[in-house]
Formats: sequence, C-alpha cells, structure tokens
Amino acid sequence: TPRNRRGAGRPGARRRRGTNRFYRCVDGVSQTPGRLRTVNPFSAPEAPPSTIVPLDDGDTLDLIAAPVRRTVKGRSIPMYAFNGQIPGPMIRVSRGAEVVIRFTNRIDMPASIHWHGIRLENRFDGVPGLTQEPVPPGGTFVYRVKFPDGGIFWYHPHHREDVLQDLGLYGNLLVDAPDALAPVDREVALVLDDILIAADGSPVPWGAESATHALMGRFGNVALVNGEPGWELEVARGE
Repeated sequence: TPRNRRGAGRPGARRRRGTNRFYRCVDGVSQTPGRLRTVNPFSAPEAPPSTIVPLDDGDTLDLIAAPVRRTVKGRSIPMYAFNGQIPGPMIRVSRGAEVVIRFTNRIDMPASIHWHGIRLENRFDGVPGLTQEPVPPGGTFVYRVKFPDGGIFWYHPHHREDVLQDLGLYGNLLVDAPDALAPVDREVALVLDDILIAADGSPVPWGAESATHALMGRFGNVALVNGEPGWELEVARGE
C-alpha cells in the first residue's frame, strides 16, 4: 500500500518549540483522526523503571496505556507507557497458566495488545483489522492469554507501530518452565530500543496518517536499554 512520507510537510504539521505535535494527552476523548494536539511535556508523570508482576493461573491484570514523560539527553519528552512504566511491567507466569488482561486505552490513538510469540486463541491475538478492531481512546478490551510454551516473549500494540512502540508501549513476558532457561545466579531482562532525536533535543516527528520512515519504526540515534539512555547494572564477582 502506498505510504505518505511527507509527514511534517502537511498543513498544520508545524512543530512548536518544547512540544511535539504527535504527542497527545486526552482523558478518554477521541480526537479527529490526523488532528494531533500538542501538550506540555510536564503534564504527564515521569515514567519509573519497569517492575515484575507475577501472575498465577486464573489471575487478572489491568494494563493501562497512558501518557508519561521520560528524560532523554537532558530533555523531558512526552511518551506512552503501559501502567506508567517504560518498558511496561514484565508479566511473569508459569508455563500452562491462563490469565485475564483487562486493557484500557487512555492515549488518544487507537491501540491493542499483541502477545508476540504466544500461541493463543486467534481472537485474543491483538491484531487490529484481522483478529479484533483497534481499541479506541477511552475504550477497553479483555484478553484471555494462555501460555503453553516456556521462555521470554513480549507484548506490544499492532496499530501504528511506528509511533506507539517507538514511544514506549512494549513489555516483556517471562514464562517459567523447568527446561526453558539455564540456571543462573540472577535473571535480568533487557529491552533494547532506540529513538530518533533531532538537533534541538526533541523527537523527530511521526507522520499523522502514516509512517514517515518505515512501517514499524525507524532507526534511532539514541540507544535505550529498558527505556533508559544510560542504563547500568551492578554485579558481584563470580555472579
């Protein structure tokens, strides 16, 4: 399908100092498609580091996509997050478990959750236009996710991946199984990402109606580990 790559060249697409026209912050109110409203970067909470959420068979977890902000190269920029965290909380389950995920969309773009690598019922696969309709701003969707395989997987939207994933909507799934991972002293999940930052310190804008660089993203110039541009880990000798 032909993609419009002019992006910022359309009328009304002018960028403003200190904000970015593709950051939107509304409380459950859908905006006109393509009409994107700038917001003050400090109107959203700062995203904390990701946490681990253990779930047992039959448990229910609320996952909420909402605006946050992160400091990248000394500048606070608006982003999106699951449950306020970038990456989203790492969901840890045992192989064979089945859990309920209640997704609420509090950003101003349609979204969904795709369970990448998980073999599950097709209606819960989270692909808009194929297995479900995208969840509109203010909308909800209940996923029932079963984990038949051990290992590490991830979850993310499959609607405007170039924007939603780039801005922080992703997280890990760790499925425990005796034969899934070798025994170690400590397990640390690393999520590698990057973001394209302009010379003035703001993210290079995304297209309003379509991707400007590539269908599912673009090559960034700032590397992120677990959402941090300067992630560090302390280890003990012999660990």
